[in-house]
Amino acid sequence: MRRIDGLEALALPGAERPRRSVVTIGKFFALHRGHQALIRATCARARELEAPCVVLTFDRHPLEVLRPGTRMPILAPLAERLEVMEALGVDWAIVIRVTPEFLALTPAEFVERVLAGLLDAQEVFSSANFRFGQGAAGTVETLRELGARYGIRVTEFPPVMHAGEPISSSRVARSLLAGDVALARELLGRPYTLRCRVVRGDGRGRLLGFPTANLVCHEGQLLPADGVYSGMLRWDGEDRLAVINLGVRPTVDGTRHQVEAHLLDFTGDLYGRHVRLAFCHRLRGERRFDSLADLANQIARDVARARELGPCR
Repeated sequence: MRRIDGLEALALPGAERPRRSVVTIGKFFALHRGHQALIRATCARARELEAPCVVLTFDRHPLEVLRPGTRMPILAPLAERLEVMEALGVDWAIVIRVTPEFLALTPAEFVERVLAGLLDAQEVFSSANFRFGQGAAGTVETLRELGARYGIRVTEFPPVMHAGEPISSSRVARSLLAGDVALARELLGRPYTLRCRVVRGDGRGRLLGFPTANLVCHEGQLLPADGVYSGMLRWDGEDRLAVINLGVRPTVDGTRHQVEAHLLDFTGDLYGRHVRLAFCHRLRGERRFDSLADLANQIARDVARARELGPCR
């Protein structure tokens, strides 16, 4: 898969561009099962037409530009989204740099300059709620009308349903904030995962008999609700079952929010490594125990439950 950073890279003299492409466009900030189905359909159509499959996505949420100082929570970092896109068969992933100038493009300018001009699109797949152009003025019907001027066919793709409701990024976020990582996994089609670096902690877990990897995770990525979870820690082709704690560790009078993971059946040193922390099941909420012995006994029960539940994929 070719990754292009910025539409301006395609506009450079002599730049290689996709020809007669089949395109889909979206923020894809969760890249959930609905997004994946849309991208799969786009790439399947591209294969039928012997054309490149192109995804247009964004480096940030437009609200972060329209409302300076706003930080939208990240559900899947760009690197993760690109990995999933490549696995889905995308040929070109074009990451639009969201700027005031880009957001000022009218729907007509976007279709003429980007879809027809830079991408030579012959067909565009869009979701039913797709909006584009200045002030989000363009709709699917607008896209269909404007595309017809350039011979661009527009295919509207229906939402993917789960439990009677459309899958959406907001549903993923709500499930995480409620601690329902199992539902998030069903909506995403993969475990919700944090990208982190292992740092040194205060060693309290080791004193309890359950050493932990203390983690500093991707800034701005949404954390599940505080509590204890089973999950997987992955690094360099290795993975281990883990019991994960998110919170302030009230039993030891903690005040700083931490992410830490106790790895089952592991005794090595991970300090400084970059790892991926995947959430499988919520085990319980965070609580204060009367003694460290009570806490250690509960952790032992958490470990036993994590073993019983096993890994998730």
